[in-house]
Amino acid sequence: MYLHGVEESLKESAVSRILAVLNFDYVAETLIKAVLLHKNVKLEKNSGEYKTFYSLIGDLRTYYNNAAVISEIESLHNSRNEIQHNASVPSDQNIMRYKLNIRIFFDELCKVVYRDAVTFDSISLSYLVDSQNEITILDEMEKAMGDQNYADCILYARKAVQYHTELMRLNTMAPTFYDNLGYRDILAGVQSAPRYGIRTLDYRAERYFDEVNKAIKYLLDRNLFPDHYDEIEQLLDPWGLHSKPPDKEQAEQMRIRAYDIITRTQWRLKKLKDRKGPIIFDLRIKTRGDKKVVLIGVASISEISELKLKFSQDRKNEYEINSSPKIGLQEIEIDPKYSVQFNELRITVIDVNNKNDASYLKLK
Repeated sequence: MYLHGVEESLKESAVSRILAVLNFDYVAETLIKAVLLHKNVKLEKNSGEYKTFYSLIGDLRTYYNNAAVISEIESLHNSRNEIQHNASVPSDQNIMRYKLNIRIFFDELCKVVYRDAVTFDSISLSYLVDSQNEITILDEMEKAMGDQNYADCILYARKAVQYHTELMRLNTMAPTFYDNLGYRDILAGVQSAPRYGIRTLDYRAERYFDEVNKAIKYLLDRNLFPDHYDEIEQLLDPWGLHSKPPDKEQAEQMRIRAYDIITRTQWRLKKLKDRKGPIIFDLRIKTRGDKKVVLIGVASISEISELKLKFSQDRKNEYEINSSPKIGLQEIEIDPKYSVQFNELRITVIDVNNKNDASYLKLK
């Protein structure tokens, strides 16, 4: 609830400011009731009627009595009442105040009432995610955010959503073939026809099935993500990214959106069954001083024991590395003679055991 409020507070519209206040007020009331129930204080009067918000605040003062913060919480609730009864729109300044004071309120309650047994930082939204592969990607997103690496935070947020959409399709059991394999692209595993010379019947057929596949995917996604379809399309669209290096606010917004999409849509299927590994969610060449390394992110390794990274440029001078994969991110140093020789390397990851290419989550 708090993070939804934070997300709305980052948007520049009257509706978003209103939604931010409603979320923050809901958080405040939930926290107050949680503390009182923890202290065995009844939330009802002797008559059986529920106590008012201000009566609950009065009960809370027995266990928490920071007058300045409580005054801000009461101001927040008054703002919520103004919205409901008078259609009042809160100012940006008040939104920032409420966002800060709700966080202070939470932290101080944890310290005073729960003696730091619970902290904001210890609560991970990934606990609400069903897919272990998604959790792995989201954990790397959180690490990037903690390291102030906002570009990678956004990258992993997008990769998590991309994997989630693919996983949801796969778990629908909506076949594009007449089998029980579930959803997969019509052209998956079919060798593409040449893209040059006279257009052959094979090429025209490929184009036809490609259009059919897009239509199936569109209808499937509209059903799976009725409230988030346009948001997902925007989030995964590379043209929607900022050309300048992202800042903390943009990374935080993308982070919250990833959690929101995943946790609010996974319930549409009874149980998500993860794709079998290896699932590669990051594969880049990075410079570390005078060295170059391959950064590889693995979400799932299944039963494989080794990956082969195959490098090439224009199909010449191939260079291979065998690697024992592990879940998460790892760096593999490239032989200097190749890192100097190649400006741009094509990287293929091969499952050595099954002699197949590993599944790589490549964004559009």
